[in-house]
Amino acid sequence: MNNSQAILTPLKYHALFGQALNLAEIYLWQFQTSLPKSQIKNMLDALVKSNQIKYQSDYYFPPALDIDISQQSIYRFLAGRKLSLAYSTAKQLKIPSNLVFIGLSGSVAAGFAHPDDDIDLVVITQPESLWLSRLQFHLFNRRLPKRRPNQTHRLKNLFCLNLWLEADRAVMPKNIFFAHELLSVIPLYDPYDFYSHWLSQNRWVKDFFPVMYRLKIGQGSIFKPRFPSPPLQLLNYLAYLSQRLYMSPKQTTEKVNYHQAFFHAKDYNRFILDKLSQK
Repeated sequence: MNNSQAILTPLKYHALFGQALNLAEIYLWQFQTSLPKSQIKNMLDALVKSNQIKYQSDYYFPPALDIDISQQSIYRFLAGRKLSLAYSTAKQLKIPSNLVFIGLSGSVAAGFAHPDDDIDLVVITQPESLWLSRLQFHLFNRRLPKRRPNQTHRLKNLFCLNLWLEADRAVMPKNIFFAHELLSVIPLYDPYDFYSHWLSQNRWVKDFFPVMYRLKIGQGSIFKPRFPSPPLQLLNYLAYLSQRLYMSPKQTTEKVNYHQAFFHAKDYNRFILDKLSQK
């Protein structure tokens, strides 16, 4: 791989969401390399000089994409405000016993959020427990301001629980989008250091972003999978059937099965892969 792609790829990736990157961010998100920051800076200078990228107000970005530099600090500030709200809200949640992890994902976790962006959450449960835990979570936390299915009007600071996984079924598809999403996650509730376990399950992400992987991987997880009793497994299955029946008339782009639920309104995975494949 040409070393310039270590810089150009993350710049193009983040620019697709309107985000320019500074030197420190490019170093962390460099693609498939672990170059020192000094070398990254020299490469950036060369790319700017050759007009392959632009530099303005400490930010770098591809010239072909429309980037509003004046909004960069504002969207970072908004992400910080939403992150603080996510932390404070997480402390007030009532957690079902079989829930092992809640993490912040999406634009807020990436540190670059628009005013009406949702606060996206990923929730991970013990095996054979997803649907019963999901039902309990919503019953226990009815006052949590949540994004509703097919809700078209935009409200600020709604929580969107758009990814549910069981701990033993948490291996993600192997591509740059999911690598970036997984490494952007910020743990909000993680009593077993499950996030380190999750990254270990998905070690392939270090092939995309090795520097960020080394930053995020912990010292070792104490998580141990725990399967529920047969009666609770039956209750989980009944909870799955009832929720699938309830969701069926409203289902559009969601991908749902017994062990996983991807409640994403837009397929950003396909969008990103298509855009990055274009020259």
